[in-house]
Amino acid sequence: MKILHIENGRNLYGGPQQVLYLTNGLKGRGIINIVVCQPGSLLSIKLKESGIEVINLKCRGEWDIFYLFRLIRVIRSEKPDIIHAHSRKGADLLGGLASCFLSKKSVLSRRVDSIEPKFISSLIYGLFNKVIAISENIFQIILSQNIDEKKVSITGWSLGGAVTLFSAWKPVKDAITSDLKFASHLAFYPPCFFDPENTEFTDSPIHILIGELDDWTPADPCRKFVNKISNKSNVDLTIYANSHHSFDSEEPVTFNEKGYSFKNCIFKLSKEGDVLMDYLHLPMSSPIMQKIGFLFCIERGVNLGGNPESRKRAFEFSKYFMKKTLLEN
Repeated sequence: MKILHIENGRNLYGGPQQVLYLTNGLKGRGIINIVVCQPGSLLSIKLKESGIEVINLKCRGEWDIFYLFRLIRVIRSEKPDIIHAHSRKGADLLGGLASCFLSKKSVLSRRVDSIEPKFISSLIYGLFNKVIAISENIFQIILSQNIDEKKVSITGWSLGGAVTLFSAWKPVKDAITSDLKFASHLAFYPPCFFDPENTEFTDSPIHILIGELDDWTPADPCRKFVNKISNKSNVDLTIYANSHHSFDSEEPVTFNEKGYSFKNCIFKLSKEGDVLMDYLHLPMSSPIMQKIGFLFCIERGVNLGGNPESRKRAFEFSKYFMKKTLLEN
């Protein structure tokens, strides 16, 4: 048997230490273990010292959609019998999404006792075949959470906007559950530079807010994206004049010379969820392949900062949108 573990903690505290104990114990029983963890983490070092195979994938958190695509590629390559997600910080949500997308048996260890809305917990736990509560207190918390599952919307900014947008994409949504969906999706300046082969989205309202002058995640790909999927989805777009990335910020517009401008990029998104290079159409399944793909289209240097008028209008629209999609339906 082969088990692929996912642990995104960087320090060797209680949770990662449990992963170290568990994998060594399973190894003693003849079970093959592979651990996906953060590059340079103490857990990675200790696992290698114990002879446990390690795959280093950098994860920036729950909204790191590129981590999700890389994780899918790893699972396809390694072909584990079971996937065991151990931590939060993206391991639970993104690990569960990857497991469901590939129809893999999966387990989640719940270690923390923080309370979360029932819809969120139902969404995450519904991705796994089994959920392990490490204490009776955590078990009772899991059972006690309560919220109207039909009255939950999702919103996100920039990379989080991509998660907001693609949580309505049916190949991802149906891999998670056939019963639940978000009531609406409000994405602030998401990266829209994807050309999906499958244009099936849920019927929940989707709205994108983006700046006309955004050179980080530009507006024109969002316009093309909306035009492509509009026949099969309830999607709309607002473009704010004279506005850059982070137009809703209170900070002035500044130039970030290290930022990547994607204004010349369009990446194919296959039905299987692979992001393909614009020209070579090869999967961007690793940091190296992503860098190669980016070489064909990106430029260095972006502007970001607030526009007071656009900030005001966006907040007013957000309140209107949430009221309409959550309270009036």
